[in-house]
Amino acid sequence: GILAHGRAAGPAALPRPHGGRGASGQQAAPPIVGHRAPGDCRLRMGQDIHFFVELQDDLGAWHLAPHQTQPCPSCSARHPTQASDHCGWNCLGGRMLNSSYYYDLRDYPLFALLGGRGVPDERFPVAGRGMPPDASPSLAHGGADTVNLHDHTFCTLEELQRYPWGSEDFTEFAAVLAKMSRLQVDPRRIRAVYWFDN
Repeated sequence: GILAHGRAAGPAALPRPHGGRGASGQQAAPPIVGHRAPGDCRLRMGQDIHFFVELQDDLGAWHLAPHQTQPCPSCSARHPTQASDHCGWNCLGGRMLNSSYYYDLRDYPLFALLGGRGVPDERFPVAGRGMPPDASPSLAHGGADTVNLHDHTFCTLEELQRYPWGSEDFTEFAAVLAKMSRLQVDPRRIRAVYWFDN
């Protein structure tokens, strides 16, 4: 079936190799990000990010920005004339979350930074916040599976813009921020809400 998450970008998106052997003579495992204890920077192969954008209205409520849902094929197949009630974790009753609108790549070094794994970067102190308590209903439902989804967090566009993305190897993600900026809303009222799966 269709899953709403970032897709592999091909061989270039695979984890960067790290050589060396441990004391036992065995090949050392590559550092990767995953559902592990804090401080363990190892990542699981096949990890994806679910990256969404919300906008805040004049009353302070957050809403899912446009273009981040699509028709749910499971609902369409089972109930051609009417929507069902949440047939899956990412189903909103006839429509499903689609996180590929803003970010659709698999970049493990970026995931390590966004997820706060590995060596902490004080320039990007937004990891580990959990789901925002005032998340839009769509994301509150979509991110509720804490068994398969992990490292939930959120940050405003203003916070994201403080990090020097252009000086690192994250040019694709810099384009995401440019796309968010085109919403023409105060950067403090635009936020990213994201989590990971394996």
